[in-house]
Amino acid sequence: DEAVAAGKLTQDKADQILARAEQVAGDWVNSGKNPASPRCRRMFNAAVHWSRLAAEAIGMPARDFAKALAKCQTPAEIAEANGSSADIVVAAILADARSHLDQAVEDGKLSREEADRRLAETESRVTKWVHSSIPTPRCQDPS
Repeated sequence: DEAVAAGKLTQDKADQILARAEQVAGDWVNSGKNPASPRCRRMFNAAVHWSRLAAEAIGMPARDFAKALAKCQTPAEIAEANGSSADIVVAAILADARSHLDQAVEDGKLSREEADRRLAETESRVTKWVHSSIPTPRCQDPS
């Protein structure tokens, strides 16, 4: 807030930084791992990528989607509030994952069986993500 008030940072940039920081902090706290670890970086990058895909599927700017996440809304709630559904968000993310996995099979980097296994794991993770809010202090149940 001070940097925005001093004109050193725009409100949009401050909101982006806050959303990213809350995501990294939440992943770190819940995983018990160093946020700089390769696994945490992959989790963070996946969440950012999924957020972009979700916003696109819903038909809203990614910045607005990130702001809604920062206000403790789940991707499913954001979709429904914007005339879409959780199923559409999951389908969009899985279509992207399937495309990448199919390319890896085509390039000989993965077997079809391994790609299918990874897609099933991704479906489980994406479905969980779509119905979960970012774990931040603001989102904790006060009771």
